Amino acid sequence: VAGSGDAQRLVARHNKGTLLRLLLQLEGTAVSSMKEGGGASDSVSTQVGTNAEGLLEALKQGNEDVAREINDLRNNQRSSKSSRSAAARLKMLKALGMPAP
Repeated sequence: VAGSGDAQRLVARHNKGTLLRLLLQLEGTAVSSMKEGGGASDSVSTQVGTNAEGLLEALKQGNEDVAREINDLRNNQRSSKSSRSAAARLKMLKALGMPAP
């Protein structure tokens, strides 16, 4: 993973929000792949996720604004995932003919 200075120059040169969302998606894809279980591509996904996480952590070092944005994006991602899960549970309950809580 690039050093903290390299990562910060990368963010300064490109759209910070786009890069952070991309890294979070890469990180999330790798985690999802590991949970689902699969073939040889899992090791590649794990590497991508690990490298994305390392880069996110390097970006956070020494830059409170970037750290705050990364944390906000992670919280938004977590909230969105939770909402999708709740909607899926409600859909299953409805399909089973059970009343929603």
